[in-house]
Amino acid sequence: MSHKKYHKPFLVGIIHGLAGSAALMLLILSTINSIFIGIFYILIFGIGSVIGMSVISGLISIPFIYTSKFKRFDFWNKRFRYIAGSIGILFGMFLMIKISFFEGLIF
Repeated sequence: MSHKKYHKPFLVGIIHGLAGSAALMLLILSTINSIFIGIFYILIFGIGSVIGMSVISGLISIPFIYTSKFKRFDFWNKRFRYIAGSIGILFGMFLMIKISFFEGLIF
């Protein structure tokens, strides 16, 4: 596969990762009085977020990469993908229920 196919998901991941941290960044920025220090903080925060999320994503991807390279691990590769997808869906549902009902979004 060409590496060009991975540019869009990578950029979407970076933007998505930074968007989730925007509230924390804005909270800290509200306490900074200098424009230059605020811009410097945004720059450092952004670089740190990208590096941190890249490292975590790389570590999480190791089992998927390793099991996809060898035919004998096809069974495990499929299971890892199903398990990871299921955990993602269940965690998303957990967050929706928690925020909606237990933290007062709906009631």
